[in-house]
Amino acid sequence: MVSGDSPSAIVEREVETAEAMVELGRLLGMRLQAGDVVLLSGDLGAGKTTLMRGVGEGLGVRGPVTSPTFVIARRHPSQVGGPDLIHADAYRLGSAGEFEDLDLDDDTAVVCVEWGRDRAEGLGQRRLEIDIEPTASGHHHRNRPRGPAVSVLAIDTSTAHCTVAFGERRAGVVAPTGHAEHLAELIREVVPDMAAIERIVVGVGPGPYTGLRVGVVTAATMSLALGIPAAGVCSLDGLGRRLGDGVVVTDARRREVFAAQYEDGRRVTGPDVLPPAVVADRWPGVRVVGPAVQRYPELGEFAQLEAADLLDVPADLPVHPWYLREPDATPAP
Repeated sequence: MVSGDSPSAIVEREVETAEAMVELGRLLGMRLQAGDVVLLSGDLGAGKTTLMRGVGEGLGVRGPVTSPTFVIARRHPSQVGGPDLIHADAYRLGSAGEFEDLDLDDDTAVVCVEWGRDRAEGLGQRRLEIDIEPTASGHHHRNRPRGPAVSVLAIDTSTAHCTVAFGERRAGVVAPTGHAEHLAELIREVVPDMAAIERIVVGVGPGPYTGLRVGVVTAATMSLALGIPAAGVCSLDGLGRRLGDGVVVTDARRREVFAAQYEDGRRVTGPDVLPPAVVADRWPGVRVVGPAVQRYPELGEFAQLEAADLLDVPADLPVHPWYLREPDATPAP
């Protein structure tokens, strides 16, 4: 355990498979006690939630233990008379202050926080910090400083949620119209010095024409003005990476949705333009998440697209809007 700010030990362990990661979590869960806090760090897909599945088994709590990304925190009651498990994900929180507002300090439960470093370090008196990094042969737990990251500005205006991210700074506004006015203000909010931007990634859709065009044109213009590279990414891929397995849906209007399926965070089909009823028929029993659920709640779980999610997706598309539909108006022959 790490008590206060003084680490008592640093242990490294290599885990070869997902099954072994679950088993490691199970052994850890059997040792955890009420009041313990576990902070998990690691890149997307590193195995944090896989480890947490095992922790839930070891504690004997009601499951399944899945990523709480879209609800921020979830409580799993004990089924064996032990402490409950509070499983939180701080990825979408911008500061330690936002995390404190959740009021998760509970000495009757075990509190585990994914992406907890720098956000949940004031939580509890007994802490275990776990850093998971992939190796060539498996997952490696260690504590080691990371190298400097490239300063990337991420932009997405493919939905009503106009959103930007720069490092740990994030901003967004839900506005069905007026993306052009909002976007410039949001960029100024998260980027203190434009000269600090080294690269731009932008969600290129699919999405409605006007809003999508605003983000793409802004990225291309800033790339030219600042003399830095810009690249596009499918706007659904960021949320798909966070989802892991399932379907991401955004509102395509005209009583249709844009839908893409993901396995292990990678897009395997789509995006396609589909009526909502077809989504349920094509993927029965599959988890469906996305902003389109606000209009079609029967599909699944609501979640906004976030520009911050695009920072973790390979950006290899041209900076050109991806509409998926033919234009409504065409030149006369």
